[in-house]
Amino acid sequence: MTTAPFGRLRSGKAITYRPDEDHTFVVCGPANRVKDPVRAVLGAVLNDGHTAHLIDLPGKGKSMTFAANHLTSTATTLDEAKNTIDTVFAEVARRRRDGFSEEDPAIYLTVLSAEALLIDNTADDHEVVSTKHSIAVNLGYIGVVGYDYGVHLILTAETDDQLHRFPGAPFQSLTAHMDDVDAVVNDGVEDVIFEPAHPNPDILRDALETFHPTS
Repeated sequence: MTTAPFGRLRSGKAITYRPDEDHTFVVCGPANRVKDPVRAVLGAVLNDGHTAHLIDLPGKGKSMTFAANHLTSTATTLDEAKNTIDTVFAEVARRRRDGFSEEDPAIYLTVLSAEALLIDNTADDHEVVSTKHSIAVNLGYIGVVGYDYGVHLILTAETDDQLHRFPGAPFQSLTAHMDDVDAVVNDGVEDVIFEPAHPNPDILRDALETFHPTS
């Protein structure tokens, strides 16, 4: 099971995301602050040989270029995002219908700036509203059901209130809040201040290029 470090307590103890304990890893705050914890977690996920999809409408995947050759898919438009979420949704449904075993690969769906997938009644036309509604329903299903079938979420948003607009939210999650000064993580029990990881993308890229999963 992947244990993904994304920061350290002021005491030096590592803070980690463990998918077996928390289905979803949520990072909230400004885009320039949330990218480092996600880099750390996504790098660990990929280095362990798991399947990972990336959705990043505003950033076009630029903060995760180190992982570009290792991601199963990268979506930078609304239609691409819908296709990716539909694909993951269908896999969860298949595993629920046909059964799930440890031989099925773990799947990680990373959505940066997830609020971009939410309906904006002041700007979205009917077609966009319809697309975003379908996205929200299927992402909500993945968030609620996926955990039992080896499918996990990594989500970022400016605030966790935005993520609560997805059906079924809040999901079982480990949540890191990044403001301009501090970083606070909540595991559902207490809040602790931590120093976020600042992984070097070149080192992550080198690790991925030399990684060979065991057969």
